Amino acid sequence: MHREIGSEFHITEKNNIILDRNLSIIQKSYHDYVYARSGREAIGFILDEIEPCTRIAVLPAYICESMLEPFLKRGYSVEYFSIDQNFNPDLKEIEIALNKNPDVMLVIDWFGMNKNQEVISLVKKRFPNLVTLADCTHNFFNDFMTIEADFVIASLRKWFALPDGAIAINCRNDFKNRLKFVDSCFFNKRKKAMLLKAEYLNSREQSLKMQYRKLLSAAEHFLDSESMPVGISAFSLSLINEMDFNFMKMKRRENFNALYDLIDGFASTPIINRTITSAECPFCFPIIVENNRNKLQEWLAGNGIYCPILWPLPDYVYLNYEVSAYLSDNMLSIPCDQRYSVDDMEYIAKTIKAFFWRS
Repeated sequence: MHREIGSEFHITEKNNIILDRNLSIIQKSYHDYVYARSGREAIGFILDEIEPCTRIAVLPAYICESMLEPFLKRGYSVEYFSIDQNFNPDLKEIEIALNKNPDVMLVIDWFGMNKNQEVISLVKKRFPNLVTLADCTHNFFNDFMTIEADFVIASLRKWFALPDGAIAINCRNDFKNRLKFVDSCFFNKRKKAMLLKAEYLNSREQSLKMQYRKLLSAAEHFLDSESMPVGISAFSLSLINEMDFNFMKMKRRENFNALYDLIDGFASTPIINRTITSAECPFCFPIIVENNRNKLQEWLAGNGIYCPILWPLPDYVYLNYEVSAYLSDNMLSIPCDQRYSVDDMEYIAKTIKAFFWRS
């Protein structure tokens, strides 16, 4: 039986916490940066740095609920702009939204496709006082950052084995505030769950799987209820300090390109229709599977391959933005991260092809 692929990362216990102020996770020189517990809290931290006038935010209509929460919790009303099936933002809708004098605009670099620089340039030219915030989670480990926003956030725990971790970057000035770590149910439950997953992967004891999944769910529910941003734990910082990012990038590029070669032109279609260069680091391997996405996801899970959906949308967005709903209904995110090998990618491709051959 092939080993499980995807789902949450696992960790092993650390006895020594060794910190280094000059962590190699930063790809370029910024004015200032702060480590947060989660991506949504990094957004909240940045919003707390802004002095709002209208409390209006402009957001893309392809966004998950958790990214919307920091704005709503701070009393912002939201204006959305559409994207097309190639993730190009609708500039006309953006101009209409900007005429309402918003305080902040969020853009997302979906899967590292660099679709937002024209948007940022438009905003800076016509509305120089509008704060621009870029979620660069999907391209944070590229060797270059193309989006020139005022602030940048990235969720680090989506990339590797961390109980908690995100980064908030100030590209223009120093932050006025800092964040402190507060011991919490979120950190403790996620750490315990990730340790239990390591035990499960060694033993395949199903009761351990049920335990760690229950803990992960409880941790996310706890985070949803939090109102104030919290800093990253020393434990996670020490894990970051020991990571080999060059190895991580190499494995992700290798796995992405292998998977691309194996399934390109087959029944499922890669969204990013090209191979990854030596300067890029893929977040995942997203594909569109029209009409069969949920069945394929179930088939893969039944064969030990766990593929998340990016993203389930807020209800209002799903009901009012057709392209966003289409992407949410038909896209699947295939893991190609540093935990895996080309052999694993071959197993994924074989399993995907077996699904369509039997359909």
